[in-house]
Amino acid sequence: MKGKVLTTLLVLLTALPVLAAPTPAVSPMDQVKSEIEDALTILKNPKLKPKEKSQEILKIVEKSVDWQEVARRVLGIRWRRVNPQQRERFTQLFKEFVKANYADKFEKYSDEKIIYEKEETDPPYARVLLKIYSKAQPKPISMECRLINKEGKWLVYDILIEGVSMVNNYRVQINDILVNKSFDDMLKTLEKKIQEKFGKES
Repeated sequence: MKGKVLTTLLVLLTALPVLAAPTPAVSPMDQVKSEIEDALTILKNPKLKPKEKSQEILKIVEKSVDWQEVARRVLGIRWRRVNPQQRERFTQLFKEFVKANYADKFEKYSDEKIIYEKEETDPPYARVLLKIYSKAQPKPISMECRLINKEGKWLVYDILIEGVSMVNNYRVQINDILVNKSFDDMLKTLEKKIQEKFGKES
């Protein structure tokens, strides 16, 4: 169930923030809603094959997420312990790892209804609260998008489903790998997982 919820989450959708960041042209809620609507339009397009839908949605996901901010939070204290090259490499691999995890799951979308409840801002941060109504679930699912203002645009850095953080979920996975591996070996493990995933699709 959690896998499907996180899939829906992705469909529906650095360093420390700079002070006095440009004011975004749109509100956090409008930003999230626009990206979700774009994704839903793709999902409902009967002319697109499942793989084509996945590719188009992943493009939306890629541009709507602050991957460096997510990577920094996933690594936690380790982010300060590794060099800039390792940070950059992890950020890129982590992005591809997330995309690989969800590349073949968008077909599970089943016409969920999205209700945009409210937004809360505390510059440069914001959060947008939503409810997801699914025919497969008797109760609505609570969803929270956490965003950060980067150069005048709201970018997602975490998503919570029923209070469960995507960042925390991936932090656990990465920490499990690092229990028995060095940081560089962890990067190799991520790279291997990505290759295996996309290899199965080809």
